[in-house]
Amino acid sequence: MSREITFRIDSWTPETIPMERLGEYLVELGRLYGESASVHFKRLKKGSTVIVSAVAEPAVPKVERRLAQARQIQAPADVVRIYRRIDQMLAEDNAVGVVRFGRGNVVPFPGREREMPVDYGVVREEGFIEGELVRLGGIDKSVHLQLQDGDTLYTNVVTNRETARELGKLIFGPIIRLWGTGAWRRSAEGGWALDSFKVGRFEVLSEQDLTEVIADLQAVPGNSWHLEQDPIDALLRMRAGEPPAARKRSQ
Repeated sequence: MSREITFRIDSWTPETIPMERLGEYLVELGRLYGESASVHFKRLKKGSTVIVSAVAEPAVPKVERRLAQARQIQAPADVVRIYRRIDQMLAEDNAVGVVRFGRGNVVPFPGREREMPVDYGVVREEGFIEGELVRLGGIDKSVHLQLQDGDTLYTNVVTNRETARELGKLIFGPIIRLWGTGAWRRSAEGGWALDSFKVGRFEVLSEQDLTEVIADLQAVPGNSWHLEQDPIDALLRMRAGEPPAARKRSQ
């Protein structure tokens, strides 16, 4: 025993949909439904292209659960990825789609009718990026480099030959800060991505932790850091406008 599940594409008919495109939809639908061993292509209905598949009875609850997830805001990442891929394909085909499985299990795909993301363009801004220099090279006047900051890899970063000669001494070395002009692009999700960055100058960041820095300050003659029993608290008080050891001197 099996139950039918359908996917309707309103812009194509069985006579006009290219075979390759039909195959792409079948692949993505198979991923969306899951249970690959229990879901099989059955036929195309006439009229608009309606892809009919058969779901083996034991797999029905799992496919229903999978489709229910596709309608949720907090869906699993793989379901979200597949849903977006199918919706993008529909938009490219100037189509709208819908999956139907029984009476209550309906998954709409807005396709061409979806709200298009706003293009904010490129914003150019002075600033800096930080990380480890992992690549440096080029044969023209502009030298290209790459900077690794954890999982983020900054590419399309350029500088002049003079600065590049100095940076070459630091490759695969300490964390550096590159100052310059960046071109940033905002995504539809609201995040910012770096398109390009032109380096004007750089600095090597200290690898000392905060306790080492404070110890160095306490060792400098003529200051009051050595009077502080809690240097971290002193730093916080300084940010609030109170000088180091002021509390002790007032006692």
